[in-house]
Amino acid sequence: MAARRNAASLRSQLEYARDLLAARQLTAPCDGTVSDVRYRPGQSLMPGQPIVTLLGPESQVALIVILPGYFRPQLEVGLPARFEISGYSHTYQPVNLNKIAEEVVGPTEARRYLGQDIADAVPFSGSVVLAEANLSGQSFYADGQKYTYADGMQGRVQV
Repeated sequence: MAARRNAASLRSQLEYARDLLAARQLTAPCDGTVSDVRYRPGQSLMPGQPIVTLLGPESQVALIVILPGYFRPQLEVGLPARFEISGYSHTYQPVNLNKIAEEVVGPTEARRYLGQDIADAVPFSGSVVLAEANLSGQSFYADGQKYTYADGMQGRVQV
């Protein structure tokens, strides 16, 4: 009789432990490769906080383009540009603007759009217009070496 009570108690403890583990488990919404981890063991998480970047086989790397606000009337979707990655001089990646905001915004709104992880690393002065472009592939070549794009990389876009 005591053995049954112990077994029932152990089963209950095991079920409780499994429930705790399941509550802390994250499942990716699709197959892919983890490219950027924003969490460290012991770090607290908040709802909606990005933890990892997941790249699928057909994923494109998005480039957020911040241009001076006075350029807005000259911008249109499909406009060609080139992206020079900071730290890799004369390494240009061709891009086309595929999304352009209708409005010109101030630095506070631009920082909110970028998110807390990167906003404080980007200097702003005056009004800006936000645009997006996709980079071809998930990597680039510089001086004969292949490098993978990483979240937060910065550079200069010439339109």
